[in-house]
Amino acid sequence: MSKIFKAILWGVAVIVAILLLASMSINLYLQSQGVQRRISQAASHAIGRQVAIQSTSYTPWSGIVLGKVTVSNAENANKSSSPPLLEISKVRFRILWMPLLFHRKVIPSSVQIESPVIILCQPDTNNFSVPNSPSSSVTSVKSQSAPSAPPGISSSHPGTASTSPSSGTNPSPSLARSQATSAPLSATSLPATLPKIVISDGKLLLISKQGSHTVVADGIAAQLNPTTPPGHLAGPMTCQQVTLANALFFKDLRASISYSAHTFEANPIVGSLADGKVQGEFRYQSGPYSTFEAKVNGSNISLATLLKQAGYNAGGSSGFLRGDMWIFANKGEPEGRGTVQLLQGQLEPADFLRQLGRILQIQELELLHLKNAISSFQIQKERLVFDNIFLESENLILKGTGPVRFDGHLNISAQLLFNNRLYAQYQKLMGKTLPPSSISGYHEVAFHVSGQTSRPHANLLEKLTGIRIRGKMEGFLQQLMGWPKN
Repeated sequence: MSKIFKAILWGVAVIVAILLLASMSINLYLQSQGVQRRISQAASHAIGRQVAIQSTSYTPWSGIVLGKVTVSNAENANKSSSPPLLEISKVRFRILWMPLLFHRKVIPSSVQIESPVIILCQPDTNNFSVPNSPSSSVTSVKSQSAPSAPPGISSSHPGTASTSPSSGTNPSPSLARSQATSAPLSATSLPATLPKIVISDGKLLLISKQGSHTVVADGIAAQLNPTTPPGHLAGPMTCQQVTLANALFFKDLRASISYSAHTFEANPIVGSLADGKVQGEFRYQSGPYSTFEAKVNGSNISLATLLKQAGYNAGGSSGFLRGDMWIFANKGEPEGRGTVQLLQGQLEPADFLRQLGRILQIQELELLHLKNAISSFQIQKERLVFDNIFLESENLILKGTGPVRFDGHLNISAQLLFNNRLYAQYQKLMGKTLPPSSISGYHEVAFHVSGQTSRPHANLLEKLTGIRIRGKMEGFLQQLMGWPKN
């Protein structure tokens, strides 16, 4: 019995020693500069961008590990300051042992991508682009070659990569060995079917031509499983936060996503914005001109929380927003449209309106209690172009149209409407007349709003009084009327 036990122990020891020796041999092989260069060349050829790999290693428990993988941004390859398209901290490939040992086939069972950072920069062509899928090059090679399996792909197992070269021309053994050691791997040596892919702690940056971060997505995690037809992946994805134009902060997003050769979809997407609920969908289509489309709608969004998160003083503003937005980009700048409505709204007006309220003794302009508040807008050339802004309180109506740039610059044409009661008070105080409005029972004054969203300027006081206030007189009136200084 002891002899049998010793034999078993010796057998186990020999197997462990063989596995350790194999692991060491694979590590030495993978860590050689030649192999790392061939892996980089194969990846570069497959995706059409320069790929750099800092390190490679292998252990039986973690599989093949690629350290610090960088994919260059081909659109700006000659610019040293241009950020890479993709940076990955680590990529882990787990492979199936039995096909490797007995059939010399490398079959990845799963891929783990740790801390990827995708940086999409908008080039001068106005097209946010990523490299085309390698499937197009695979198709072209297949269409020009004999119907036999392409190099590195087993004909009996279309989803596996073979370690033995083969082709339709049956090269001589010496030529085959020469090609195996010197020729770079091609896109056709990649598996036709995809393994399970797990992404953790990812990040996405969308940078405009001006260098601003239009979109920042943090804490991306996904688990994608192969689906039919071959080459498709689908699964759940989560994202801790998405920031739009450093003003809107979407949190705790969840989505069902799918990926194929040229298309990425996330539908439905659910999450939160300023204590309210949002849901939507997203679709990205790659090609000569990459396109994307996004739809989102929200409800019960707190106005006070929204203003605070964007860096503004909410003051007495309160209420709940609901609305919808649609964005689309194809061969140019993103475009879109949307509507927003404020319910149960109280809105603290801009300084120039509060100052006017003190002059005309209109208490209502200190804090607007809104009966109706709605706006519609379009997205054009990095601007929100308001088709209609309509705010109605008990005795006043504020209307406006015009663009607001993403950097906060205002160019709004506005009208302030007084009902008959307030108009009589204005006439008694100022002795001026205003033209009647198209809305029955109101008189209006037209004015212009410029400056930044954080510090808007308007010529409303000049329009109502006929006095152009400048310099020291403005400071004197500020002290006299108790106006806040800019």
